Amino acid sequence: ILKYFFSVFYIILTKTLLICIDQMRRVIVEMNLIKQNKKKMVSYSTVPTFTDKQLGEQIEKQVRFLKAIYPFINNEESWNKGCIELRPVKRDANIKNYINSYHAWHMRPSDIKTLTKFLGLLNGNGYCLYYSIFSFDYNKDVIINGKKCTKGRINNVNALFTTILFMDFDEITIEEYRKAKQRLLDLDIKTIDIFTGHGFQCIILLKHKISDKTVIKRFTNLLLAKGFKVDPSIIDPARIGRLP
Repeated sequence: ILKYFFSVFYIILTKTLLICIDQMRRVIVEMNLIKQNKKKMVSYSTVPTFTDKQLGEQIEKQVRFLKAIYPFINNEESWNKGCIELRPVKRDANIKNYINSYHAWHMRPSDIKTLTKFLGLLNGNGYCLYYSIFSFDYNKDVIINGKKCTKGRINNVNALFTTILFMDFDEITIEEYRKAKQRLLDLDIKTIDIFTGHGFQCIILLKHKISDKTVIKRFTNLLLAKGFKVDPSIIDPARIGRLP
């Protein structure tokens, strides 16, 4: 019996190892294709529609991301003055409906439920979704150059604080991004990286809130001075980043 048991165990172990090796080989091939900028891109003639399962998985990923870049929304008990904005930007000229931004001060189950309904409105439609780099005062009425600003949208006046530093590597190759990423790693700077379709956005998580509205401009100028090929227009707290 023991001999039979060990024989079966050996066969199962061997098959498992072969599967793991094959998966590792696939990952290595995939990474090499990315490094060589030869990875095949999937293209669609129409915007794909997520199934309920796919949409649920996407929401889980986005909630994890939001909790990482906005740590203050994790505290469900305290009152937060800072509001976060998720803004849908229309990419399809045929879309007639206007969808308002999503706003949240926390990420409670009720907030996630509202987010689910919001993302359901975007599902299968030609929108890109962005997040506010700064949190802002939702209730503050703002007039700029004699024009009242849209309520519920971050601007340079109602911006309050940020908990991230933001880098936008626009129109660069995979190889250029890889080199920039390695420079950051050599400085022991870890980032969350998002592929935008035209480049990469890299995010540094901060331990404390920063209320200085010039921090984005000063950080971008520092990166440019150090030779990083970031977008020089990223200089104000009203900026929005691509939501993964």
